[in-house]
Amino acid sequence: MTIREGQPCGCGSGQPRYALHDGNGIFCAYICVQCEQRVRSRYRPEIMNRSYNQNDVNEDIWGED
Repeated sequence: MTIREGQPCGCGSGQPRYALHDGNGIFCAYICVQCEQRVRSRYRPEIMNRSYNQNDVNEDIWGED
C-alpha cells in the first residue's frame, strides 16, 4: 500500500481508496468498493480485463496530425 492508498476515496463514500490499473498495469484512478463499478464503466472493457496493444484499441497512440 502506498501513502495515497487507504485514504478516504474522493467519491465521498468515506471508504478507503485503492488504485485501479488496466490490463497492462497502467494506473487509471483511485477507487473504493462503492465507486469501482461506476469508474470501471468509463473505460473500455478490453483494456481493463487483459493485456492489450494498439490493434485491440484501434486508436492512434500519437493522435491526429
